[in-house]
Amino acid sequence: MANATDARISVGLPSHPKTKKLARRLGAAGPLYCIYLFLWATANRSDGDLAGMTDEDIELAIDWTGEEFAFVRGMAEAGFLDGEEGQRRIHDWDEHNPWAAGAASRSQKAKWANLCKYHGKEEAERKMPAYAKRLREAAKALEEGSKKDAKEPNDDPNGTPTGDPSRSEESGSGTPPYPSPIPSPSPYPLPNPSPEDEPTVVGLSSADGDAATGDHADPADAGEGQDLLGKVPKKAGPPPCPHMRIIELFHEVLPELPAVCAWNEARQRKLGARWRERPEQQDLAWWRSFFEAVREMPWLMGQRAGRDGRPFRCTLEWLVSPTNFVKVIEGHYMDGGR
Repeated sequence: MANATDARISVGLPSHPKTKKLARRLGAAGPLYCIYLFLWATANRSDGDLAGMTDEDIELAIDWTGEEFAFVRGMAEAGFLDGEEGQRRIHDWDEHNPWAAGAASRSQKAKWANLCKYHGKEEAERKMPAYAKRLREAAKALEEGSKKDAKEPNDDPNGTPTGDPSRSEESGSGTPPYPSPIPSPSPYPLPNPSPEDEPTVVGLSSADGDAATGDHADPADAGEGQDLLGKVPKKAGPPPCPHMRIIELFHEVLPELPAVCAWNEARQRKLGARWRERPEQQDLAWWRSFFEAVREMPWLMGQRAGRDGRPFRCTLEWLVSPTNFVKVIEGHYMDGGR
């Protein structure tokens, strides 16, 4: 099992009722050894599961010097440990230490990405069959959920079906919002520093761009380009935004960054708008190059301290927010810049 090298400990731990209960039972040593256990679990049982360890094993792991079994008993009574002996588990570890709890998942993602990059997808599937199966099942569930949403009407009083392109034209894909069957991989527990989530300005396709800008055709050109029935055929707009393909590229090129576990309508609008902005951005090869450029930006990859003194790792939503997107393209974050 892959394990993390740092743990998240809440600043409210000293004043938490559980900590006070533990201190009443064990004195000042109780909360201190509680922290020791959190650190030990991060390094050795990053999912917080202590199954297979006796109560004595747990106390020996942290070099408990008090009365035998008193530490585990006090931790269980205070609510820090769940389960019986041999099946102990740190209470709500996934919620309070998501970065450590997701160490194994991040390790698998990184290994998968490297295998795909250097040996191809077929070889990666051969060496990691269980992981490949989970990816296929998640993709299948996502696809089936999208098809289901497209067929089912929503509760709109006008009776407009969810899959109607007119209701999701800003998403750039003409499809309903994606469900989120993919299990949460491990969001980094730090808030994004000023993500600058400005309202997305949705671009118009070339078919109606003239009407929006006030550039009307010269009367002398009236009738030009008409078909035999006198109708002017609509110009083709940009291709639909392949949201899932771009998300897959993000995971493949940047496995160290927080993975996408939900792609709602607001996020679709942002990515769809970036896709339509320029013709060159309507190409998956361009997005691969974009993500590869992000990899060379230390601050975005968590290799530099953020405003609060701790590392910041960007998300896909952060990258496709309007101002952030332009700054990345212009190289504002190169060499650790912010």
